[in-house]
Amino acid sequence: MQGHVRQRKSKKWSYVFDLGYIEGKRKQKEVGGFDSKKEAQTAMRIAITEYEKGIIQSNKDLTYAEYLQYWLTNYVHINLKYLTIVKYEAEIKNHIIPGLGAYKINKLNHLILQRFFTNKINAKYSRHYVNSIYSIINGSLNQALKWGFVNSNPMKLVTLPKNNKNNDVVVLTDKEIKIIYNRFKDTRHRIPFLIALNTGMRVSEVCGLTWENVNFDKKLIYITQTLQYQNKEWVLSTTKTKSSKRSVMMSTYLYETLKDYRNLQNKNRTHYGTYYRENDFVCTGDNGKPVNCNTLKYLSKIVNHELGISFKFHFLRHTFASNMLQLGIHPKIVQEILGHSNITTTLDTYSHISSNMQEDAMSVFSEHISNVVPTKK
Repeated sequence: MQGHVRQRKSKKWSYVFDLGYIEGKRKQKEVGGFDSKKEAQTAMRIAITEYEKGIIQSNKDLTYAEYLQYWLTNYVHINLKYLTIVKYEAEIKNHIIPGLGAYKINKLNHLILQRFFTNKINAKYSRHYVNSIYSIINGSLNQALKWGFVNSNPMKLVTLPKNNKNNDVVVLTDKEIKIIYNRFKDTRHRIPFLIALNTGMRVSEVCGLTWENVNFDKKLIYITQTLQYQNKEWVLSTTKTKSSKRSVMMSTYLYETLKDYRNLQNKNRTHYGTYYRENDFVCTGDNGKPVNCNTLKYLSKIVNHELGISFKFHFLRHTFASNMLQLGIHPKIVQEILGHSNITTTLDTYSHISSNMQEDAMSVFSEHISNVVPTKK
């Protein structure tokens, strides 16, 4: 639970701490009249401890919104990464609390939750987005069970409505790729576009790539970090998951492209002199300024509005993976290149491709077996 102290105009000190969200509105408690900052801080720590004890002891009257605030402070902020915390807080504020926050946590049953998710699906939210909300609620109630707030997790009885998971998977055609490339071939967007198209790297991985992690001798790219926006600045962070930390072999095309681009960077460094932004990033502008994820959002806007092509930078990842599978590359190899934690994720995400591969495989097998066993007696 978060809190802070402050000095009032009267020169007295007070403390403030969050009580959570009640009926969708953020509530705080403030107590003043302390002679010193230290006195206020001590009183605040005691008050927070007593309040949290009270939450656990009186969970019969605890709303789900109040519990979520407790869970965010005592679990999410401690155990999860910054961007995950930001995402959780946004989805809790925008969806979960408005829809479920007013219910007492011990009255939250599977019928209420089932109706909540059915409404989200009917409101045309993507399956990926609904799955994200599902994971947050399920995770929060699993922890509530461990902490003794509830006797069971009603999410175990909730079934998400059937939906085509591949609605979120968009694959660019060869014609669309050419149109996009020609539009950006003379801009700072060219290199990140080609890296993603040739490796399936995520946008944060592309922007976080440094020359230190490009091994031209072995033709390998080492994906060990990402570029993330935290506390109003761009910083290097760890990869999304443990399996996301990986090495990817460069195609001959990408190898030669990056070789040439590094030479161009060195020429620009000489040309700009003291005005060059010194760093080790692969993706930069002519003056060395690093390309970040917001820079690539501009690329997406241009492709959508000027070129009239439905596009998100992540579509390059889908396009790479789909092309690899269609070319007959084993799904296990594709999984390792993409950094999926298991092959099931790869096969489920690109099931439409694997179905086509089955059809092609059966066609080849049919031709083979017909030569072994005649179709007619």
